[in-house]
Amino acid sequence: MPTSRSSSNLNTRLFAPTVVLTQDTRRLFITISSASGSGYTVDGSIAAGDVIRYDPIDQSYKPSQANTERNSEVLGIVESITGSNYTVVTAGSIAYPTARLTSIIEGGTGGKDILFLDPSVAGGLTGVVEVPTGTNSAIVKPVLQLAPHSVYNGIVVNYIGYKIGNAAAIEGILPVGDIIWSPPDVNPGSFYKKADGFELSVTEYPDMYSLYGLTNGPHKIKLQLNSAVGISSGLSGSNVTQYYNGSVTTIGTVSSWDSVNETITISRTVSSPQIINGSTVYSKGFSWTLESNTPISFTVPAVQTTVQQGDITLVPYISVKPMVDITIPESITIENLIVSQNAEIGSITDLEQTINQIQADITTIKNTLRIGGS
Repeated sequence: MPTSRSSSNLNTRLFAPTVVLTQDTRRLFITISSASGSGYTVDGSIAAGDVIRYDPIDQSYKPSQANTERNSEVLGIVESITGSNYTVVTAGSIAYPTARLTSIIEGGTGGKDILFLDPSVAGGLTGVVEVPTGTNSAIVKPVLQLAPHSVYNGIVVNYIGYKIGNAAAIEGILPVGDIIWSPPDVNPGSFYKKADGFELSVTEYPDMYSLYGLTNGPHKIKLQLNSAVGISSGLSGSNVTQYYNGSVTTIGTVSSWDSVNETITISRTVSSPQIINGSTVYSKGFSWTLESNTPISFTVPAVQTTVQQGDITLVPYISVKPMVDITIPESITIENLIVSQNAEIGSITDLEQTINQIQADITTIKNTLRIGGS
């Protein structure tokens, strides 16, 4: 069965420091809390021994599961729970709950020393890797190395995961919205932005918009009006009022305008009233009928969680565009090829134009030499 790399787990490399297997093996852990006011929530089903991830959309910690790229993201393993505090080992030595470990490694062929994220049980580990049948696929992701030492019985390894099954040409997609942690002065790449809260263009980041919508902070809406009358720079910064069914509400402030296309763009907050097409809108003494409205920008909320690795505080970065790896064969046979715009080969940036020029040059040469035929 073909295998392919799941780049959705690339972030795990930022978590793992060098591990020295001695009685004083280093371990990296964080403490999260289910108490209110923490800036995030913790899934109530999480128990000691669960593998967990952070979901930036819900701003919550959830059990990981090796059934999809997103669910197979791993922050670490919950070692223990005391009251509302969860100790999560992200790398290094762990005292994994003994009873739960025994139930995983008993039976079967034995000799299980590497445990993988379970594709069937949320938060679970398994010592058995099953190859999916048909068009199904799963993530194979090593998470725990059994290694009894001192008071610990294992080491959280959190290796990169691999997708098996489903022999598609597109090998792995890193879903937008996924979080990685990195030193604050090291940007992990152009596909990431520091998750400190920011505004994005809807047209440039459609995948992120489908995840976050307009409910997480300031955003902009373009209003299509029925007339260009009054649309000018004088509207900038002014309030826009909506009248509908006897109700008058302020729906935003003008951030830009376009008299040619009869539109104005307004800035809004999450508490701004609903925009209703067909209503009458007013600003600076002018009124128009609102024909339609289109989201222009949206806000991605900040992620407050940081990870301490030695003396370095790792801060969260969020994936804003999908990363795709595509396998291309050495040769391709195509019966018909239609290029709607430009075809490029090497330094030739417009193959059609080049061919037309060659044909014109050949015709000129034939005419000059008075050579017949085609």
